[in-house]
Amino acid sequence: MTVAVLYAASDAGRSALAAAAAECTTHNAALLVLVSRGEAGEAARPAVLASVEEEVNDVVPTAVSRTIELIGPDTAADTVDSLLARVEEVAPRVLVIGNRRRSAVGKLLMGRDIQRLLLEVPVPILLVKPQA
Repeated sequence: MTVAVLYAASDAGRSALAAAAAECTTHNAALLVLVSRGEAGEAARPAVLASVEEEVNDVVPTAVSRTIELIGPDTAADTVDSLLARVEEVAPRVLVIGNRRRSAVGKLLMGRDIQRLLLEVPVPILLVKPQA
């Protein structure tokens, strides 16, 4: 059994990682950390992976098996397609996503990519607010 988390280097991403780690501990599941390739250029990707690995090691208990993967090409729309395909392939127990706070207008205009992800992902979603 696997728990997947869509990680970004932000308060929302760290909250999602912590929630995913708790899910893994509770359900004796492995952790799959998905990071968008769009986060950095080709030359910076090893540094991004090292940074994510350090964050994962700080948050996730050592008993939890974990894998970190870069997903998608450099465009957001294609990243959503890649994420949907990977989640469908892995079929995790749940996909954990961090959600940043938005203004009333921001809530109305949530963003086409995240809205598409929420509507099309084939597994349950745990949407996590940043920790106060």
